[in-house]
Amino acid sequence: MCIGCAQAAVDEAVEYARTREAFGQPIGRFQGVAFPLVEHTTYLHAARLLSYEALWRKDRGLPHTEEANMAKWWAPKVSVEAAHQVLLTFGHLGYSAETPHGQRLRDLIGLEIGDGTANIAKLVVARSLLGRGHAP
Repeated sequence: MCIGCAQAAVDEAVEYARTREAFGQPIGRFQGVAFPLVEHTTYLHAARLLSYEALWRKDRGLPHTEEANMAKWWAPKVSVEAAHQVLLTFGHLGYSAETPHGQRLRDLIGLEIGDGTANIAKLVVARSLLGRGHAP
């Protein structure tokens, strides 16, 4: 859910970077705008693949606790960061109530805790990785 929400926001920012002009050219021509969008597109893609792997493993009856809990803390984190970057890309317009970006960011922050905190998911992964006797 969080990856889809963040991806929609990034897609809108990409379109905005193509059409919004500053200094006589689209703002997407500036590295300070383009590179963060590339980074967050990459992070979201990686989070999506991690989620797919966890689901694939579960569907096949394979152990999936590590992957599922990695996705559980990683996807909301990168989604919030992506939505924040989108808000920055849009500038004041992104912060205003005229666009959905501020609300999306708040919604994604809620998803960081909605199904358990990141620390709980990390604890599950740590115990799987290190063994219960060697992890918190």
